[in-house]
Amino acid sequence: MKVLTVPSSGKRAQIVSYRGRYGQVERAYVIPRNTQTPARRHMRYWFGYWSRVWHTVLTEAQRRAWIAAAASVETRPRCGQSGKRTG
Repeated sequence: MKVLTVPSSGKRAQIVSYRGRYGQVERAYVIPRNTQTPARRHMRYWFGYWSRVWHTVLTEAQRRAWIAAAASVETRPRCGQSGKRTG
């Protein structure tokens, strides 16, 4: 349901607040169903693997280049706030 209140996001008790297409929205919290499919487990494994080897695969110069490139990208505004990415 659309509400007229200060911008907020997240869960409070059994209410979830977020910014929707037409403004601030609140809805009842619903416990998500178990979505641990084999495909999702496979992708989470590889994401974790590459995040662990990030420090061993790249040289320090390459890592600094990624950080510099990320600093030039602005994040999407959320609740009226945005900022630069980190690397």
